[in-house]
Amino acid sequence: MLSNGWLKGIFRRVLVFPGIEAMRKVYEDAIVEYVKAIKKDPDYAQGYFNLSTAYHGLDEGRKSILAARKALELFDKQNNSTNSAKVRKRLRELYRTYGLKPEDF
Repeated sequence: MLSNGWLKGIFRRVLVFPGIEAMRKVYEDAIVEYVKAIKKDPDYAQGYFNLSTAYHGLDEGRKSILAARKALELFDKQNNSTNSAKVRKRLRELYRTYGLKPEDF
């Protein structure tokens, strides 16, 4: 008779890992597109914010934080206080998640 642990391992490989790989591909593709958009418009603050989200999805903490910091700089420059506040909140979460501090950059 098969143990539950063995069955859980099979289900994890069949159900979870393809999902993880699919999400990885989505994030990688998104990064390519956001980088293209930012090259066309270097002041595209939302693009940097979205890029930060995609890097975070790939567990690329430093890159995620750098993109979020650039988004904050641009939103501040555009006097967009609503989105600046959202980015500040995201940055606090990212610093906490990755065990980093602003002075680490």
